[in-house]
Amino acid sequence: ALLELVKQGGFNGLEIDYENIWKNDVAVELFPNFVEKLYAATKQEGLKLRIVLEPSAPMKKMKFVTGPEYVVMFYNLYGLHSQPGPKANRQFIYNTLNAMATLPEPKTAALSNGGCIWSSKGKPQFITEREAARLQEKHQAKPIRDINSQCLSYRYREGTTVYDVWYADATTINQWIAWVKQGGITRISLWRLGGIVDINGIK
Repeated sequence: ALLELVKQGGFNGLEIDYENIWKNDVAVELFPNFVEKLYAATKQEGLKLRIVLEPSAPMKKMKFVTGPEYVVMFYNLYGLHSQPGPKANRQFIYNTLNAMATLPEPKTAALSNGGCIWSSKGKPQFITEREAARLQEKHQAKPIRDINSQCLSYRYREGTTVYDVWYADATTINQWIAWVKQGGITRISLWRLGGIVDINGIK
């Protein structure tokens, strides 16, 4: 069924991104076998295959077949599920690099631009870098660059509601890339395109 969808869409490859399944022991046990069968099928059809993994996936417990591209998310350290903070920091990146050490090549680090806004009276929301920059200018907030993550953050108030904003800019992404490359990973994916203030500034 997956291959049929790829053919119908006229695509040259398939990307699998299953999330929130890693607390299920049966899923962890069966997933590598699924990937192996899927790779055999896509290879036969001349299609590329990318397997996207969350940083929480027990990668060292799973023995994956060589052939697909394995993409690991280097984000969501903080987000909709947490208090204010960066999507990634240096220690989180190093921990994720260590967790994915046993994955076959080729391996890719997926980095996330933009950020998140937390409200004292509502639910957190993801925002783009452009949206974060517009809010910062509108409220004349002074961003601070966090040393451990190189993310920018600021706070502003509307009436009795306090907002906290954390986001990544080109400087942040470039530093994350440098940390990732220190761990031997040279393939980088960005999630996602759009809303970036200075795309040419990302090296």
